[in-house]
Amino acid sequence: QDVLFVGAPNGGLWKSTDNGATWSPKLDQVAGIGVSDIKTASTTTFANYTTKPIYVSTGDYDAGDIKSIGVLKSLDGGNTFSSTGLSHVLSQQKSLGELVVLDDNTVLVGENQFIKKTVDGGVNWTNIFDSGFENANFGRVARSGTNILYTGEFDIFFSSDSGVNWTNPYVSDPQDKHAVTVGSDGNFYVQSQAGQIKKYNIGAGTFSNI
Repeated sequence: QDVLFVGAPNGGLWKSTDNGATWSPKLDQVAGIGVSDIKTASTTTFANYTTKPIYVSTGDYDAGDIKSIGVLKSLDGGNTFSSTGLSHVLSQQKSLGELVVLDDNTVLVGENQFIKKTVDGGVNWTNIFDSGFENANFGRVARSGTNILYTGEFDIFFSSDSGVNWTNPYVSDPQDKHAVTVGSDGNFYVQSQAGQIKKYNIGAGTFSNI
């Protein structure tokens, strides 16, 4: 309804409660903060959002200006945020991608070499997929049911079981980053930096040019 959140690459997180007429900063107490993604569970509504978790993936997305300090979490409607078990200092040179929030406590995020997962609301995180080198840090993500398509620094990864198992259906040239989305037909589509759009055939595990 009237509640909006915006994250900036090097300017923190902002909240509006009047449909964007006015905004207030919510992470100004954190020095050097960028925001890569903001997500909450699909069961979150206007009526309950002040008690549901809101997760923030930090950094400036490609880490060109500011590195990540980990994943933050709010339980008061985004007015205050606390660190989760996935926490870093800037000198560690970590990069985080977009979030997949399966439910209130189950969250996936790409960090440098690994796709990580928590099942306890961020207290503990485990590596569920090793992308090889620093291939997970770009981390654009699209999800359709239990299917997840994850575009890394140069490869694309797919899971049909909410991140338990992964395949590597597409290997690109170095740093040929891809955007990803789910169409109204339920299919995944990616677009390369050069502009080429591809459709993913889940059954065959292959891409075709559009």
